[in-house]
Amino acid sequence: MKTSKVLIAILSILIVGCMFTSCFGNTQENNQTTETQTEAQTKPKTATQAETTVATESATEVTLASNVIKTNLYNITVPLDWEDDYHYDITSGEKGGYAVNFYEEDLYEERIGGFLFGVDLIPDGSEIAYPSYKLLGTVEVDQKDKYSVVVYYATDVQFDEDSADDYFEMQKAEPEILESIKWNDNCKFTKNDTPQL
Repeated sequence: MKTSKVLIAILSILIVGCMFTSCFGNTQENNQTTETQTEAQTKPKTATQAETTVATESATEVTLASNVIKTNLYNITVPLDWEDDYHYDITSGEKGGYAVNFYEEDLYEERIGGFLFGVDLIPDGSEIAYPSYKLLGTVEVDQKDKYSVVVYYATDVQFDEDSADDYFEMQKAEPEILESIKWNDNCKFTKNDTPQL
């Protein structure tokens, strides 16, 4: 009787130990998976990466190859000297369309902001709700869907004292980047010639 109680106690300890090890092992594995996923989500997209793909509703696939960001409607080129200094992301609109947003990488990583500008495709007839923007023109896709092409800007400070020079230097590249937009063959872009304030 005493022997069976000892055996039951030993078995119980072994079972609890195995359960603990199993749970602890899974927790470590889950933590490593979560850390890897978090790193992948927060890792900036830079011109030195060979290829990165981001899926959104409207921009079904966005790929960065060298310094060219390719969306399903257009390609946009960033300066080679930006290399590891920028981050971009894609946001999907509620009614279709999507925006490519550019940031100064260090400020973005430090959560100071770093937003430089964004290029948004807003479905025809939808309100342009940005407080600070410029209408570049309109684009018609497959002779049916029409979008306003808007570049928009931050309305609050996006840099700190130490990074102001780098931030403003990157902002100077905006006209060059906007001029680099190459529309796909199924897109007909009409430039806005109306002077804007």
